[in-house]
Amino acid sequence: MLKKPVYHCSQCKKILPELEELLFVEEGSQRGFCSESCIEKYFAPLIDHYEQQEKKIRKKLGINDEPCMKYVGQQSYMESTLARPGQIWRLENELKEEIFCFIGEFKEKETQYQNTFYLLIICSVFDHRPSFIFAVTATKDTRILKEYQIGEPVTDPKSFVKSPNPEELALPSDIHPEALSLLEMKKSQVLAAQLEKRSMADIPFEQFNLYDSFFETTLMDPDEIYRIKDQDGDVLLTYIKAHNQGDTSFYYYVLMLKLDSRYYQGSDKTGDKEVLLPVLSFPSVDAQMAELYRQGDLLTGVTKN
Repeated sequence: MLKKPVYHCSQCKKILPELEELLFVEEGSQRGFCSESCIEKYFAPLIDHYEQQEKKIRKKLGINDEPCMKYVGQQSYMESTLARPGQIWRLENELKEEIFCFIGEFKEKETQYQNTFYLLIICSVFDHRPSFIFAVTATKDTRILKEYQIGEPVTDPKSFVKSPNPEELALPSDIHPEALSLLEMKKSQVLAAQLEKRSMADIPFEQFNLYDSFFETTLMDPDEIYRIKDQDGDVLLTYIKAHNQGDTSFYYYVLMLKLDSRYYQGSDKTGDKEVLLPVLSFPSVDAQMAELYRQGDLLTGVTKN
């Protein structure tokens, strides 16, 4: 067995027999981890460093808490900044290690005057996707914004970032573009329902990309499939599969929208054609979350604990 290569966790040094068992969070890095907890422990000093740097910047400028900081951690704003950033700045050290700052620009709709604020996310990037978040803050002050414009700007931020979720796929050529609007609406509805029941102890959404490899397996070999007709009369299918990764057991969910003939272009509008498009996919360790999605008709499988 000495001739067989082995791998180890960069934090706890646990020996792993297969490369596929390692989690990677940085582009081109040889550092792999056996679990999310080891990733967090490994990067804890960096998280503390960036937290202290923010405090120093705010103290220097005399700007402490800002009302817009309430948006830090809110899923819709975080997801928008990571998936569709207005700016990306990249800083590289002499070891060729890179750190990125993703910047999103938003308007506060509930205020009398739609004031602009910026969400600032310092993170690492793996395979052109944000992988591990070290710090997040929000500000309306352009002086703080300037402090986070580190290194060199990425010329085309939206092209630089790959789609963060496997469900964000190109539409088939014969599907009407309005299907995109429908998908966005369904995603918003699903996320709103999820946020009401989501546990703070569940897998953070910024780590969802670490589980992308389970998308295809869940879709092709689900433990359970549920079909439900929502309040708009649209049919949603929920694919659920239990997985293990390292010492962690979790469910992976894929929600699919069944399109009817209204969204077909051209002459083929017979209604016999069935197209399923992904709305949302995510992992969860929360058993209560499973109950939220085990609704409607059970098409296949047996409900598992």
